[in-house]
Order: sequence, then C-alpha cells, then structure tokens
Amino acid sequence: MNTYVIHLDHRDDRLKFYTDLVQKGVDFKIFRAFYNKDKPFMGLIESVRAIIRTEYYNESVLIMEDDIMLESKYSFRYFTEIISCIYKKNPDVSFILGGASFVRPYSAEEGIKDPYFQIREFSGTHCIVLFKAVYDWILDHDFKDNYDAELSIELGSERIKAFGVYPFVARAGNSFSDIRRAEVNDKNYFDKYQYI
Repeated sequence: MNTYVIHLDHRDDRLKFYTDLVQKGVDFKIFRAFYNKDKPFMGLIESVRAIIRTEYYNESVLIMEDDIMLESKYSFRYFTEIISCIYKKNPDVSFILGGASFVRPYSAEEGIKDPYFQIREFSGTHCIVLFKAVYDWILDHDFKDNYDAELSIELGSERIKAFGVYPFVARAGNSFSDIRRAEVNDKNYFDKYQYI
C-alpha cells in the first residue's frame, strides 16, 4: 500500500513531521497539495482526488495530512496488520481511520476494547486508508462541505463502511489549521480527542 503525505508548500513549519516518519521507517511520497484560499477544504478534496487517480488500480492507499503527530508508540507494522485484518473480514470496507478529531463507534455504550471498531460518525481525516470501494464516490461526489463531513453522513446510508483503529496512531499537532482557519493546540485537541 502506497503512503502519501499531503503538504502545503507555504507551510514549512510542518516539515518536522517528515523527520518523524523517516525515523519510524515509514516509506512515503509527498503530495504537493492543491491550495484554495477561499475554500481550503476544496484544496484537500482535490488533493485526495488526485492521489486516488494515481492509485486507482491499487486496492488501497494511505493518506496522511502534514499537520499531524504520530503517537509515540506508533508502529507502522502493527497498523498495517490491523488494516489487513479488517480488510480480510470486511472486503467491502470503504476506509479506515488511523487518526481523527472525533469518532462515534456503533457500539459506543460498550466502550472500545478491540484493536478496531466500526464507525458510525466521525470528524477529521488526519490519517486515513481509502479503499477501492470508495474511490468512485469521492471522485464523482459534488462536495459542498469538508469531505470528512460528507463521508460521515454517507455512513448512515450503509453504502460506505468504515472502521477506526484503537488506539489511533496519529493526532493533530500544534499548528494553524488551513481548513479550520484557526490554531490547533495539542492540549485543546486532547480535551476533545475522544471516542464517544
């Protein structure tokens, strides 16, 4: 599975993330993000679409945003083993989240005990594995909002099936979010960072 990091050229403050990836032995390609000053979320959507077009004949692709931090216990090998396990048991999976701002599992009342869980609702795609099952939907969909918000809505239709890994392997870092147009602070993030 190929791995891409979406990077905005004008955000040199995020270059430390690449050092972390190299130190953890992750083989990745840098994708120069499309930038849309008026609608930043469209820049992200167009970047994801371009990566899908490149990877269209591959079963899956891992996409990370350059403003995240890998958890200190992050293991790329473990993450890929979980991805493989989910795919074997659920060949119709659309995507797997390795990092997000908010996730609501289907079995929220029981708590999360397994290394992965099915997602009912989410926000943020800091670290996402996209599968062939969702490629055409992303390429053809007429996005009006952030692509994570519209993907989350589709989870209710059962056309799109998603899972999250537990615990997440990535989280938002301390930086200015071009999508939210606001500072993202590590401490504030952990106050909100939860499985509900």
